[in-house]
Amino acid sequence: MTEEKIIRSALVEFAEYGFDGARIDRIARRAKVNKAMIYYHFRGKEKLYEKIIRDTAEGIRKHIDANMKKEISSVEDLLEILGIFIEYLHNLDIDFFRIVMREISCGGKYFKNIFFPNTLIPFLGIFMNAIEILKKNRKIADIHPLYTFFQLVGSALYFNLFRIILKDTDLYGTVFHENYLKEYTQNFSSIVLYGLQYRREGKLR
Repeated sequence: MTEEKIIRSALVEFAEYGFDGARIDRIARRAKVNKAMIYYHFRGKEKLYEKIIRDTAEGIRKHIDANMKKEISSVEDLLEILGIFIEYLHNLDIDFFRIVMREISCGGKYFKNIFFPNTLIPFLGIFMNAIEILKKNRKIADIHPLYTFFQLVGSALYFNLFRIILKDTDLYGTVFHENYLKEYTQNFSSIVLYGLQYRREGKLR
């Protein structure tokens, strides 16, 4: 329970001040614990920050591994994996995305060392392998697997950053309404499957 309180308080602190500006004493006050408890559980600010990033990274990877199909045989199967990723991002604390923005602005040192090897690289491997299988079976166009990965995954991540950017604007409620996740995922799939061209034979799914 104490660890959870510290982590939650640290998430808010790092989101507001970034790693360099965060202070252990403020985290302790937020968590209503003695500062010594933070050092006891996490040894210091850096280990605490690393744990937040590592837990999130491993959580994404484990969620995808547990819910994805073991054999990818269609574009729809590939989109299902991306849908799992999109859903998980939606359920992350918004403060994590504030940390993402601060990491990007500072060069992404901790993301490079923790997030990439624990989530991005394994996810990239799954995606690229699936693309090659689908291309070989002529179920997908001759696309560049690496660029496609970053374009699709990057757009899903960037969309979540707009939850911060659009906050307190008139557009926020229009974009992030009650059923937005379902609509966003369906639209995402339609663009991947059909592009933006008009289809005479029927509506986009």
